[in-house]
Amino acid sequence: MTSSPADISKFCPDIAILAGVATDRLDALGWLPETLDGVLLEKPLASSYSDGVELASELIRRSTFVQVGYNLR
Repeated sequence: MTSSPADISKFCPDIAILAGVATDRLDALGWLPETLDGVLLEKPLASSYSDGVELASELIRRSTFVQVGYNLR
């Protein structure tokens, strides 16, 4: 367990789940290593169309496998 985003990259996870507030998705992706194999994104993908395009472009650039899911709370 960690309380620091910088520690996440040091851990070098193979996959990650990005959930919670959609406005934080781009920042959270920046904390993850470039070598990430897969990401499960909680819906909505982003808080705006332009943020969604930026997020998708970054994931494509990284060649990361992506799944989008819905968490019914």
